[in-house]
Amino acid sequence: MPDADPQPADVYKASPATSIDGDAHGDRYRPVAVVERLPRTATCLTRTTHPESRAETLESEKNVEIGLTEDGWWTNRHQRSVPRRFWGTKDFVYSGRLPESEAAALARFWELLGMLGRRNA
Repeated sequence: MPDADPQPADVYKASPATSIDGDAHGDRYRPVAVVERLPRTATCLTRTTHPESRAETLESEKNVEIGLTEDGWWTNRHQRSVPRRFWGTKDFVYSGRLPESEAAALARFWELLGMLGRRNA
């Protein structure tokens, strides 16, 4: 079951409970993409339609099939390390998998963020 086993390039809807500092959008769920899977956490980048001016971003096209209803950006701001206790719960709901081209771009973006020292921003 994908909900209980997040993998890189999987997209989830994450509740504010999955963020250590809450969410500017209140109780609304935010789209996140898994960029790294560790035994007890899934590291995710959040998606926004209004990126902060100093954020590193990667364009992300609208993809209604997986719940991305507008063009947007994956961003290094507000990264989430989602603990295993949320996997397969109502707080971390599987939406689908990114198309291969966007999945590859997201993997390169995550690698670049590591080289720039901008992970966990």
